[in-house]
Parts: sequence; C-alpha cells; structure tokens
Amino acid sequence: KTRALLSRQVDQAVAAAGAIPENIDPPSLVLVGNDPVTCTFEATPGTWTGATTLDYTWYVNGVLSPGKTGLTAVFNNGVGNIVVRETATNAAGSDYEDSMPVPTPTEEPT
Repeated sequence: KTRALLSRQVDQAVAAAGAIPENIDPPSLVLVGNDPVTCTFEATPGTWTGATTLDYTWYVNGVLSPGKTGLTAVFNNGVGNIVVRETATNAAGSDYEDSMPVPTPTEEPT
C-alpha cells in the first residue's frame, strides 16, 4: 500500500507540474563561414510545445565539444560531423532533440 500511495503521489505531482516540453520540429544547422583553418555553424532553433528555455550543446562525431553552448559554434575544418543538441526545459522537466549531422569542410574555401 505504501508503494502504491507513493506512486500515486508522484503521478499527481507530475500532473500538477504539467507535461515536459514536446518537440515538433528539430533544430537545424547551416555552415555560415569558412576560412582556411576553421568553419562556423549556426543553429536554427526547433519548434517545441511547453518549453520555457532552450539550451544548446554541440557535438563532433558524437562527442561533446566543451564550452560550445550558443546558437553558433566554430570548429576546425575536417574534424568530422557536427550536431547541435537543443534541450527544452519547463517546470515539469526537460527533453532534447538533435539536429541532423553536417560535415565540416575538408578543403580551403575557393
């Protein structure tokens, strides 16, 4: 009985807080700058229901790239595939969605 009561209390607390954000469209990435050494990517936010904040983290070949947290990020050319993770948060919790991977350029711009 105690377990059932606790479970019901948790369910009621979650219902009172509302639903966690739900993604409608994922974020997207575009290459906006390229020089002989680096390239700059810009994220376009996704569409969410119920989100009060959006936060961004960037990944190279599936590995977190420390210190990159905004809508734009600079990477060295040729490092691999870039993904931005958008995390939506509200009082009930959070959820995330990743962009499609975009490769970094491997050659100097012409």
